[in-house]
Amino acid sequence: MITAILISLVVGFIAGALVFRKHAAKATELEAKSKSILDVLKGR
Repeated sequence: MITAILISLVVGFIAGALVFRKHAAKATELEAKSKSILDVLKGR
């Protein structure tokens, strides 16, 4: 019972890390795009 809980926790952490890594790249791209749009609107 305890081993099943530990295994599920490890699998959950691995899945969470993979999902975070996937979306972190998209968030970085979105941030760069929004900064460039903001610079254009400010007239830089």
